[in-house]
Amino acid sequence: MLLLAGVQESNAWIIYSAKFKSVDAVRDGYASTSKTTARMSLAFTSVEVEMVIITCSGVGREKCPTSVGPADYSNHTDAAHVNNLSRYAMEQTQLGKASGAHSVVYYDEATGKSYRYTIRWETEGEQIRTTIDKEELL
Repeated sequence: MLLLAGVQESNAWIIYSAKFKSVDAVRDGYASTSKTTARMSLAFTSVEVEMVIITCSGVGREKCPTSVGPADYSNHTDAAHVNNLSRYAMEQTQLGKASGAHSVVYYDEATGKSYRYTIRWETEGEQIRTTIDKEELL
C-alpha cells in the first residue's frame, strides 16, 4: 500500500512489483517463490488497481515466475506491457546497467485514453527490484 500512496500523487499507480536474484548471480533456483495479484480501489477515485507482486528468495529448486499472464490482469494490455518492460530491464542489467527507468506510451483505441507505462529497476547486491507504474495521460 505504501508503494501505491507514493506514486498516486502523480496520477500513476504501481501495477507490478518484483524482487529476485540479479541476472548476474548464479541461478540454480529459489527456496521461496510467490506471485500474487492484489486488487484494490484507490481512495477518492473510481480507479481499481491490479498489482502483481513477485518475490523469489533463498537457494533452492523452484523457478521464479518472472513473467505475467493475461489472467493476472483484467486488462490484457497491462500484461503485455509488463512482460515487454520486464524483458527490457533484464536486457539492460545484462548489459551492465544496474539501475534505470524506461517509459512507453500506449493509446487505447477502445477508450480513447493514453497511458504511460514506466519501469524502474535497481540492483542491490545480488537482488534486483523492479516496479512498473501506469499513468493515465490527460
